[in-house]
Amino acid sequence: MGQITRWWNYFWQSFFVTEEKDELMGNILRAKDEWEYANRYFQEAIDPEIIDIAIFQLDAAERKYMYILEQVRVRDEKSKTEQNNNNKDEVN
Repeated sequence: MGQITRWWNYFWQSFFVTEEKDELMGNILRAKDEWEYANRYFQEAIDPEIIDIAIFQLDAAERKYMYILEQVRVRDEKSKTEQNNNNKDEVN
């Protein structure tokens, strides 16, 4: 959970415009909710076939959530690099 907290703080300290932040945050929260739902579904599954389905759903939801977090990190790094380049251009 510590990594998620670091991502969260990192995300909010980024240079995204407000609309983009809102959209990305919505995507993150939806993916997290899907992951949590898939986890609950897995925990409650009893039938072996349902357990198999739940495992696939849980794996897919986790991968989606981690993918979205990675995309936020990449976009933020790109934004910071561009800003640093702009700052260097302004100094010169």
